[in-house]
Amino acid sequence: MLDSLGETRTRTVKHLKDYVLQEGKAKRNIDAVIKKSISPKEIPLQNNFCDCGLFLLGYLEKFFANPRNFVTKILNREIDWLDLDPKKMRSYIRDLLFELAEEQRAERRRLESEKRKKRKKNNLQKAAI
Repeated sequence: MLDSLGETRTRTVKHLKDYVLQEGKAKRNIDAVIKKSISPKEIPLQNNFCDCGLFLLGYLEKFFANPRNFVTKILNREIDWLDLDPKKMRSYIRDLLFELAEEQRAERRRLESEKRKKRKKNNLQKAAI
């Protein structure tokens, strides 16, 4: 459990373990045994109560880049967290959202133009009849 506020979240971990056990049984017919938990240490901690989403996105970004490597490195305390900077992440996300919004507007304009051309073609065909 990665908690950027530094809490242990014992109850949450128990519920997650129960879920994994039940999911394994229901979906894969596996009777899994979870003997112990390992809590990662030395993860970046937020110094406020508003950056939790940014930290979550940072953790996810590192995880999805290479899941197996992420787990190994975090448990061995070898992971590099230097790029987990909330201010930079806010800027990156803002720029990404603007970029995606512009792509969406361009696609919408392209589709509307195609519709107009199709309508015009249909009207010309009807007028010729």
